Amino acid sequence: MLAEIKAERVLVRGEPKWKIEGLRNFKTLDECPKEYVNSPPFMGANRNKNKLDIYIPTKGVEAPQQKTIEIGEFYDNGYFKEILWWAKVCGEKLAGINKRQKALQETWKGEKTFTI
Repeated sequence: MLAEIKAERVLVRGEPKWKIEGLRNFKTLDECPKEYVNSPPFMGANRNKNKLDIYIPTKGVEAPQQKTIEIGEFYDNGYFKEILWWAKVCGEKLAGINKRQKALQETWKGEKTFTI
């Protein structure tokens, strides 16, 4: 199932902003495969699923940079576009890992007896 960010265009003190109205079908980092969260980029919702954190690689820095959006908060267009771009990158990465894991699950099952 695809994840969704629902946002509304609003003016805040005369400036165009995006207000986050909803986050749907995002997993927490604990629900994601280890392979996914071992290296950026990756994303995950908090336990209440009202906030989304995206961890992006930064050249020359070992720790990833964190970008966040939260339901009810306002973001300028540039920041929101960057969030959307990285969310798509992270989603594609997770889809590829899930596909490989599904194939592995089909071949890695059943019992085996080892004689020693």
